[in-house]
Amino acid sequence: MVIVARGEFDAITSPALREAVHGVLAEAPPVLVMDLTGTVFFSSVAIGVLMDAVLTAGERTCVRVVAARPIRRTLQMLGLDPQFDYFDTTQEALTAPA
Repeated sequence: MVIVARGEFDAITSPALREAVHGVLAEAPPVLVMDLTGTVFFSSVAIGVLMDAVLTAGERTCVRVVAARPIRRTLQMLGLDPQFDYFDTTQEALTAPA
């Protein structure tokens, strides 16, 4: 399952994304890919949505992130990069072994 976030990922748009994530995770897919390549602004609220996705997924679903270097770097600087599996493309994220 793939969720694509485009544009600004902030306090206004994050609730809709959180709802979409919870809807997908309720189905317990083996993999959830969060494609953030079209994201131009990434706030602390957005980071909370990603962390919530990982916590909600637990052992049932592997959360994978497709993101440009600036978003990856932000998560690394916050020490959160071990929480996510990063990929350069959605296709790579979907086909990588679990």
